Amino acid sequence: MYRSFVYEVDDGGLLRGELRLLATAGNRRVYLGNGQARSLAPLIRLTGRMVVLLEFRPGTSRVDPSVDTTSHIFLRLEGGLMKAMAKALAPLIWRMADRRITTLGDAAGMVATRIASDPRSLYAEMKGWTDLRAEDVEAYRKTFAP
Repeated sequence: MYRSFVYEVDDGGLLRGELRLLATAGNRRVYLGNGQARSLAPLIRLTGRMVVLLEFRPGTSRVDPSVDTTSHIFLRLEGGLMKAMAKALAPLIWRMADRRITTLGDAAGMVATRIASDPRSLYAEMKGWTDLRAEDVEAYRKTFAP
């Protein structure tokens, strides 16, 4: 099944770009990313293209419902020097990327839990967050806390 959704990614400085949903099939989603990862900033700025394959399934816990995910990331860097540096630093880069993805996934899980349990109090809290755009907070309110 094909759907065209584009998600803006900006985590406040380390990751910036966009993710475009290319395809969905069963429990899989395929995204094409275009942006920057500045996890090693100011030492290294990586620019390129990335395909993220997310596979998800219901968690096994009956007490605390969850979703387990497996991600596969395919990265194509721009620039010959960056490619050579990335190869040399691959173990470090992949550990940092894995840690970052885990952190983002954990944060998404916490937000999802808050949305499911008390969307209005989360909305009240979000109004004070300076890193969110007002239109995004309003979109949340319209969707989850009318």
